[in-house]
Amino acid sequence: MFKNLKLGTKIGLGFGALLLIAVALGGLATWSMLDVKTTATKLAEENVPAVAVANNVERMSLHTMYQARG
Repeated sequence: MFKNLKLGTKIGLGFGALLLIAVALGGLATWSMLDVKTTATKLAEENVPAVAVANNVERMSLHTMYQARG
């Protein structure tokens, strides 16, 4: 099939295929980064405040234990 094509046509088809692969990889990377953005937003809005509360509870319990010893 490709034996009968001119050299310019073969080069053009190869470049087109390369361009199609690059666009597909770029789309995949964009989609993956949007998924990462969603996960990072969820962590920032839900998990970080819970960790801050747990940190305060630990700090206050250690302070209470120190005061009880004294």
